[in-house]
Amino acid sequence: MKIILLLITTMLLSCTSKTIRSEDLISWQGISLIELETHPIFSSLARERRLLSNGQTLINYYDKKVISSPATCLNTGIGNFNQGSFYNVGTQFCGDRDMIEKRCVHQFLVEKEIVLSYKVLGDDCYTTCEHQPTSKKMCR
Repeated sequence: MKIILLLITTMLLSCTSKTIRSEDLISWQGISLIELETHPIFSSLARERRLLSNGQTLINYYDKKVISSPATCLNTGIGNFNQGSFYNVGTQFCGDRDMIEKRCVHQFLVEKEIVLSYKVLGDDCYTTCEHQPTSKKMCR
């Protein structure tokens, strides 16, 4: 019974893992710039456009999340024996939770108003079918 529960838990965790999915990246190839600029996710993010020397445009969308890290604690317990019984004298010091900024950059390469490629840069970044073009979603 424990093995079955372990297998089910492992399967559920693997289904919910967050990764950068290749099908989400590929789905943007050949899509118009207008669809990118009006996309529900990307239109709400900060954007930077750079004109490259070869005439292509690099567009970066910045997805920034601020999360709270777990508090860190340090135990300074000192144990002693006193007439056959053990007692613990000590203190636990806990630091404040740190605010950590996670930044993902959704980077599109565009030429002649058409998306050539899409990639995601950063740590702990992921994509879902919601990152696909609305006209071409492969997972509804």
